[in-house]
Amino acid sequence: MKKTKILWLSIFCLSIIFTLILSGCEEEPKDNEFTTTKIYIENSKNDGYIAREESLVEGIIVLESSEPMKVGLFSSSEDSPNEQNYISRGILRFDISDWDNTDITFYIKCTNVIGNPNPLEVYFIDDPGVLVDFSSIWPLTDSSIKFFGDAFPSDNEWVEISVPQGFVDTIVKEKYSRNEYMTIMLKLYVDDTLNEYGNYYEFATVDYSPNDDSDQPYIKFG
Repeated sequence: MKKTKILWLSIFCLSIIFTLILSGCEEEPKDNEFTTTKIYIENSKNDGYIAREESLVEGIIVLESSEPMKVGLFSSSEDSPNEQNYISRGILRFDISDWDNTDITFYIKCTNVIGNPNPLEVYFIDDPGVLVDFSSIWPLTDSSIKFFGDAFPSDNEWVEISVPQGFVDTIVKEKYSRNEYMTIMLKLYVDDTLNEYGNYYEFATVDYSPNDDSDQPYIKFG
């Protein structure tokens, strides 16, 4: 009888130890489950904004900066002797060489809303390469673009836009199948028809994330 009690006590202790070991192990995903992967901007020259002067073809590219990405209609500093009005659009390049043909969701953190801008629109454009040449990038924002979502960003809030499945199966695979990078453009709805400057959104970038480094934009697979 005593041996039986010892045996059962040993079995009970072993079962507790086995349970504790299992609880500390990470469960492997089942065959019908998906894991998710976050892809951040790796190169500081792969996101920023491009701004065209009002009624002109000249403009600027703002990269590797301590200022946020501006999307919309803004004016240069009032202290500037030659104040200029600008139409600006955000450009973000993500390395999708490890994409596994799963769903894609785009995330970007709005840090500030200035004035009363129109809705934010999100497009795919042809990949321009590293963002250094304004004259070659701006034309891409007016042609060969594919709209896939919009939003009304708020101060200090994330914008989350899922790429429609039809776009994943066609646009992403066809447009970027031969490239490592997928390029996303942010712009205001019909911003070129507005005349009121001082209406724009500000976003965190790979270089500008004032509250937390994890606030920089990313895409998620799965």
